[in-house]
Amino acid sequence: MLRRTNFFRLFQSNFCRSKMTVVLDIDGTLATPGKKIDSKTIRSSDEKIGKIIIAAEHEHHLYSYAPQSIRYLYNQPDVRVVFFSSGIKERNDEFVEKLSKLAIGSMPVGITILSRNDLIASKKNKIYALGYGEHKKNIMLALKGDCKIENAAIVEDDWSYVDAEQEKNLIYSPDPRLFSEFCIDEYFVRQNKMLFITGVLDICLLNFRRGIPVTKTLSLMPNILPDGMGRPYKPNYDLPKQRKFYEHGLSCLKTVDPNVILKETFPDVICRQGR
Repeated sequence: MLRRTNFFRLFQSNFCRSKMTVVLDIDGTLATPGKKIDSKTIRSSDEKIGKIIIAAEHEHHLYSYAPQSIRYLYNQPDVRVVFFSSGIKERNDEFVEKLSKLAIGSMPVGITILSRNDLIASKKNKIYALGYGEHKKNIMLALKGDCKIENAAIVEDDWSYVDAEQEKNLIYSPDPRLFSEFCIDEYFVRQNKMLFITGVLDICLLNFRRGIPVTKTLSLMPNILPDGMGRPYKPNYDLPKQRKFYEHGLSCLKTVDPNVILKETFPDVICRQGR
């Protein structure tokens, strides 16, 4: 596990170098969409304790420790958080505002939220991207100032949204509902998904502070692999099976909430078999 230091605080000034950009999906990454509600719907008690967010009249069941993960990222002075979901703008804005309030008590000033209208058509033949979807999330829309694309990461459960030539920026975090396909226990992923995401992002951040581009760190994990099936790359399905990322994320989130734990059904729950 990487040792954390505070040396980066020496750089907190107007002359600080470029920030690391973190682009977060919503559905399947931070929360699972739920049922539509109306005035007759009996509201769940989970909404009151911050496990469910109501946005655009739909329930969104947060993955465990999503607010703590967002708080951790917001607390990093050299991280810029951007939300990018294919959902409608009204839903995304309401969701992010409520999630931010759960995380830090308020909505950060000037935060960027990208939505369905910001998706672009695939700029190349579809076979050159990770997936065959026609609509893509262009990370360039999330960058500001002197932030560089090689210092950006996009966290996605659906890699078909990743734009061509931006595969190297992907952090793939599978939707727990697809757990059987990836040989991972559903309970483990559902309960610890945010630990994995935070762990990978923080390792990227630690190296970024040493002058190593985010895409270089991801490539060494590695986050993508040669495909050989008509596309140049595929996500590394084994990455979410590596326990070290969950444990590193746990150490990060404990700095904002000492009650965070690694939840598991039995001691060695992550499947060791390769795909």
